[in-house]
Amino acid sequence: MTELRLLLLEDNPNDAELLEYKLRTAGLSFVAQRVDTEPAFKQALADFKPDLILSDYNLPTYSGSAALGYIQQNYPDLPIIMVTGAIGEEKAIELLQAGAKDYLLKDRLTRLPAAIQRVLREREEIMARRESDKRLREAENKFHTLFETANDGILLQDATCFVDCNQQAACMYGVAKEKIIGHSPVEFSPERQADGKLSADVSTEKIQAAMAGVSQHFEWRALRADGQPFDVDISLNRIEFGGAVYLQTIMRDITERKLAEEQIRNFAFYDSLTQLPNRRLLNDRLQQTMLVSKRNNHYGALMFLDLDNFKPLNDAHGHDAGDLLLIEVARRITSCVREVDTVARFGGDEFVVMLSDLHIDKTASLTKTSTIAEKIRSSLSEPYVLTLQKDNEEKTVVHRCTSSIGVALFINHEASPEELIKRADRAMYQAKNGGRNAIHFFDSATGTSQATRRAHG
Repeated sequence: MTELRLLLLEDNPNDAELLEYKLRTAGLSFVAQRVDTEPAFKQALADFKPDLILSDYNLPTYSGSAALGYIQQNYPDLPIIMVTGAIGEEKAIELLQAGAKDYLLKDRLTRLPAAIQRVLREREEIMARRESDKRLREAENKFHTLFETANDGILLQDATCFVDCNQQAACMYGVAKEKIIGHSPVEFSPERQADGKLSADVSTEKIQAAMAGVSQHFEWRALRADGQPFDVDISLNRIEFGGAVYLQTIMRDITERKLAEEQIRNFAFYDSLTQLPNRRLLNDRLQQTMLVSKRNNHYGALMFLDLDNFKPLNDAHGHDAGDLLLIEVARRITSCVREVDTVARFGGDEFVVMLSDLHIDKTASLTKTSTIAEKIRSSLSEPYVLTLQKDNEEKTVVHRCTSSIGVALFINHEASPEELIKRADRAMYQAKNGGRNAIHFFDSATGTSQATRRAHG
């Protein structure tokens, strides 16, 4: 077995040495070459012939994204893992979508060896699948062995139904092979695919194209025998043997990959502590709500909430207690609003609530908003019973924490999303300065806020 060849696109020798140390400590055997410029990188691809690339994102005269683009265009089968400093979730998603096999932070290299082994294993599986496809077309007498021993699900079908499948395909569907043969792909699919299209329509389109000799490669939502959906990657090719024409389906379960992509999306758009939308998603939804308001001429409202007595809890009992309180605050606020509304964590102990499609009448909208705001204020003022774990012992802390709430109504596009947030924030500070545990509405006519509720005690 040849030794693994790693190409390190890294301008910091110390970081490169650390990477090599981590991998050797994990028991990985390899030879490595470090480069830090575009010419050296391209020359190493030709001369060193690496099996895998570990690339930094920012270099003095080159970039990881440029290297990734070059690899995708010229060496599409050569995997590249981004190992860099913090660049933000949005950029990380872009790199993964552009073809990077994984993304790791330099200060979190614990899973690097496992990531390399996974990427290399996936590469080997891809190459094995290509070799399997070639042999299936070239030699009928080798077909059956490859068919049954492949790691992917493989099925044969004519223009209407499956005529054979391997054991792996049967395992993926959770049925015996005999339960698959004679049935169509649609029978093992939900009524609609993830994009909303009818499975029957999409299946017919793909089968007709493949039968015409145009190979198809696509993602598909399938169903197990117990009704559980799962995502697969499908390669659909026309093959001929025994004087007949068939379609060969190679099916790979990509459920774990889909879950990983979803986790990345959640990191980008949701607060990791409370699971509420973050600022980015709030801004997107606010813009959409304003567009709807322009069409139906209904008012919306934006509430800016700040907790009044949060810091003393952190100071007295630590951040674990503060985190528990924030999670409970998120739950209480969410329970006070409609399903169509949005509750977001703005940062720290600040939350934003967006009410949509209130009423065409301003007075009615104000009344409805006041009712919801008061419901939130009252709910948040109830005592918090927090159970803390310390030294394998439970400790119960009872904490009282009120909120100051600023509210700004909006309709159409009379103000930008940024301005709306500023208005609600300004009203919130008026509520806080007026004694806290209160609700203030921003008056767009005067640029000031007015109190609608003040609770004492």
